[in-house]
Amino acid sequence: MSAAVVCLTLLVCAILTWSGVAKLRAPGSVDRAMRQLRVPAPLAGRSLQRAIPWAEILLALALLLLAGFWAVVAWAAALTLFMVYLVLITRAAAQPIKVSCNCFGITSAPVTKWTVARNALLASGAVVGLITALTVPGSLLQHVFSLDASGWMLVFVVALIGATAFALGRDFAGGTAPSPGPKGPSR
Repeated sequence: MSAAVVCLTLLVCAILTWSGVAKLRAPGSVDRAMRQLRVPAPLAGRSLQRAIPWAEILLALALLLLAGFWAVVAWAAALTLFMVYLVLITRAAAQPIKVSCNCFGITSAPVTKWTVARNALLASGAVVGLITALTVPGSLLQHVFSLDASGWMLVFVVALIGATAFALGRDFAGGTAPSPGPKGPSR
């Protein structure tokens, strides 16, 4: 597996983990997202709402640790999840009213064409992961530990770019809470 594919698949795992943890930290965000995104009632039940964050985290672990047939199953599940998310986000972006997907908890910005692009890239990453799982033996974790120095450098650079994009995205999305102003006299 090439270092670039390792980076891409690690990025997909990181985003799934980040998303799941953010949703666990703000449990009501999944319910709000399902209402705002107009998810059909059979797919918006309470038990599914509670399961989504855990499923994202477990899916990230599966993508990282499984090999062979089970890796193919995990990547197919990731692709299915990302395609469902892409359909919901694309539909939301076409609405005249701005809604938030709460994809990353309550700090998520309203859905825009950039949200659609991000989800399309994640679905594309899952396609690459699925193709890789079908054609390259071994787990992602095995391939991470078999990288040479240049591969590790690429992982480091991609992680640095990802962290920078995350920080900038939070700033542009208003994800960082404004600091409270000085307190005035109380009455």
